[in-house]
Amino acid sequence: MSNQTQFTGALTAASGPLCDDCLTTVIGWHSRQQANAVGTKLGYKGAVLRRRGTCAGCDRDKIVSELRGERAGRTTEASPAKSETAPATPVAASDKSTGERAWYWEGHVQAAIVGHLSSTGWRVTQVIDTASKAQGVDVIAEKNSQELWVTVKGYPKGTSATNPSTQGRHWFSQAMFDVVRYRTKRSDIAIGVGLPDGFTTYLNLAPTVAWLHASAPFVFYWASEDGAVREE
Repeated sequence: MSNQTQFTGALTAASGPLCDDCLTTVIGWHSRQQANAVGTKLGYKGAVLRRRGTCAGCDRDKIVSELRGERAGRTTEASPAKSETAPATPVAASDKSTGERAWYWEGHVQAAIVGHLSSTGWRVTQVIDTASKAQGVDVIAEKNSQELWVTVKGYPKGTSATNPSTQGRHWFSQAMFDVVRYRTKRSDIAIGVGLPDGFTTYLNLAPTVAWLHASAPFVFYWASEDGAVREE
């Protein structure tokens, strides 16, 4: 039985979402890092939802996994920022032949960034379910009394009328507008912009907003295909 099958099987048998520690115990693995890696990979595929919530196993507030479709449209909100409204995101990229989302889909980029933040000491308090197009700040986290708001964009496949690079420029502009909105709403928060790494359109546009970077400081979180995230 594959690791992914064991992981989803444990979630199927559970009475609710489970954290990596409880999944490790239930499955009989020796390391929670294994559960984290498998869960993140399944998140990329869209098979499970990784979010902040209460674990059904230990009843603690942690990053938990649940099968997609069980709590569609729900978000975890533990901040006054929960009413913040973000613009709707265009339809994300997917592989029509398999039905799986491409690695650069917004939800996969978001999952990679959530994992990165959790591993670098941030406590993630809100993760919007991008698959249901729920509204709000995509990711909110806290560390050392500092709150972080992150807007996340994927990369488009384009349409019959619009090529990917043109649509990508629109998505990038939306992210920059989010930065302006967030800074206008809250002067005390840290701001992040999450994007898939390796796309020329985004990489070329990033230096052109140096003035905004300086006047309304924010961090770029670049997520790669293997799930690694670099900060800039």
